[in-house]
Amino acid sequence: MSKLVIDLVDEFKSLDEVEEDFDLFIMSIKIDDEGEIESTASIEPVSKIVIDDENHECLFHSITTDKAMNMANVIDELVSVNTEYALGFAEENTIDDSYERIDNPIIGFGENIEQRKFFIVCQAF
Repeated sequence: MSKLVIDLVDEFKSLDEVEEDFDLFIMSIKIDDEGEIESTASIEPVSKIVIDDENHECLFHSITTDKAMNMANVIDELVSVNTEYALGFAEENTIDDSYERIDNPIIGFGENIEQRKFFIVCQAF
């Protein structure tokens, strides 16, 4: 089940060691048949948030960049969003002039205090 906007806000607020200057990354993980984490498929900086009011979603995008949004900017953008909107990672691909977007639900969160990174986690397909 996908996490909601309120889950992200509550998680961020509950972690005293995670500060507003932490950068936000999307971590895609591979899960085996037993539901255990098999490996990390990718870690990418979140560069954009798109609010989809029609589908009640908050979608994180990682456009080719080395610069990640920091948590202060993320929280500022989420303040006006319905807290019951689902969180997702919008993975975009262009293959032979054909555009495809796959929306992966967010299943968890994590942090790396030393590297000052906050992670939203989705399952890699």
